[in-house]
Amino acid sequence: MGAESSESLWFASNPSKRWGEAFFLLYTPFWLTLCLGIIVPYKLYEKFTELEYLILGLVSAAPAFLIPLLIVGKADSDKCWRDRYWLKGTSISL
Repeated sequence: MGAESSESLWFASNPSKRWGEAFFLLYTPFWLTLCLGIIVPYKLYEKFTELEYLILGLVSAAPAFLIPLLIVGKADSDKCWRDRYWLKGTSISL
């Protein structure tokens, strides 16, 4: 076969993008479990007030912003926080 490549077929070749993709891939099951594994099956949303919907939104979205801000990957350690891929990925999804 040809020369082996260390690049993944699943993740980006850019290290900053790769770290962001891996983070979101690992974080997604947590908020999906909260929403689709707990709230929807038990129909808790039927009794939610506006405040509870706000809290659910913050609990689901805030970690996607705060965790990468506090835990910096090697690829992003020399970059300013606003130049990191995860910020672009998070702001696009909001």
